[in-house]
Amino acid sequence: MATPYSLVSNYREWTSSEAFEKQATEAVAFVEKEDVAAVYFVSPSVDGRPIGKLVTRDLFERVARRGIRMHPLAATDFRATVWGDSIGFGEEDAEGAMVADFTTLRKLPWQPELARVLCFYYDLETGELFDHDSRGTLARHEHTFHDETGATMFVGIEPELMWLRRKADGTLEHTTNALAFYEVAYLEEFEPIMLDLLEYGRGMGLRITHSDAEDRSQVEVNQAPGSPLAYADDFFTYRQLCRIVARKHGLIATFMPKPFMGCSANGHHHNLSLMDDSGENVLVGELKGACKLSELGMHFLGGLIDHADALTLVGAPTANSYKSTTGRASSGSPMSGGSKRARWIRPATRISRSRRASWQVWTAFDGGSTRGIRSRTT
Repeated sequence: MATPYSLVSNYREWTSSEAFEKQATEAVAFVEKEDVAAVYFVSPSVDGRPIGKLVTRDLFERVARRGIRMHPLAATDFRATVWGDSIGFGEEDAEGAMVADFTTLRKLPWQPELARVLCFYYDLETGELFDHDSRGTLARHEHTFHDETGATMFVGIEPELMWLRRKADGTLEHTTNALAFYEVAYLEEFEPIMLDLLEYGRGMGLRITHSDAEDRSQVEVNQAPGSPLAYADDFFTYRQLCRIVARKHGLIATFMPKPFMGCSANGHHHNLSLMDDSGENVLVGELKGACKLSELGMHFLGGLIDHADALTLVGAPTANSYKSTTGRASSGSPMSGGSKRARWIRPATRISRSRRASWQVWTAFDGGSTRGIRSRTT
């Protein structure tokens, strides 16, 4: 669970507060007690890459209270336009400060002498969070959404990826050949990988719930739903774990939308729901239809449809993203809806007012419109 936006929105106010001092003191004690040699200070770039620095124990206390300095171009992966101009920032811009969110401090299960902490990224001239800070921006939107609606969004993603092997000639090949979706025999072949993911995931605080094998080399691993920032942190961490585990087993883990034609693509349903502070599912109402939506639920659906083009642009930014809409795929196109799997938006046919059943109120961004989210090989 991340530190609330109401506390971290301003660098000077947050780092001079009693709450921050308490967290920093506890973090320093943790590093000493656990004999941690160094700590990764990490923030996700706008493209989902982990950026940051490794800080040794000797400097940890100082950096914990001041943050580490990082040029803001790192947040945009030092990308440039086709004309050679830097995106977002210029080389002359001042460095910002990445300040630890100590609630995310964890020892690395695969390297216990090291730890990692996620950060918020500040503009030191204004004291505000950078607009390019993925965690800060999501925290701000989450906070604003609750203030305006009185509801909290919960998210659960069903991510698919492939575990591939590189041949001597440099090309990639499948590691399994599934004959049927969900065939346990092929999931059994991934047992060493799954056991490592479970061990490392528990150590990093992930709540992995279940998994299945869906096609050749392809596995879906799901986590318990959470609020947007908390879940994004967990998914960001899960992608890192996949890279670590793949390296251990001599494989390549890829979320690339369509590595091969003739088999399923990699994508992920997004299951979204809204809960009020009492735990009531505010999407449920008495309007017509099997879902019995509330008026707020209808507006929620309408907003997704209204912004479908923009969501597709963000969710499917590469040409490869759209290869999943042809051939062997069950991907939906933007603006399609209904109860079948190959739909961009799919309402659940039965929903409940209870917290437990609320996660599947909406299955949005199905198929092609998410095949490109953070689609680079991990």
